[in-house]
Amino acid sequence: MNEDIAQQILREVFSALEAVETQSAGILQFLKDKGIASDEELAPYLEQAGNTSSVRWLAARVRIE
Repeated sequence: MNEDIAQQILREVFSALEAVETQSAGILQFLKDKGIASDEELAPYLEQAGNTSSVRWLAARVRIE
């Protein structure tokens, strides 16, 4: 793969990941600040989301390979 193309793809991926991380952190902080949910209450949801995400990313890696 052309190095320039690979770098462009990485820049776009990092940009997308940065946006998602910013949104996630903001939502979590909002929930905590408003007293809607504590770390303990959020933990099972975050674990479930992590497991689901792992499966999706594994499937994506398999398709790429």
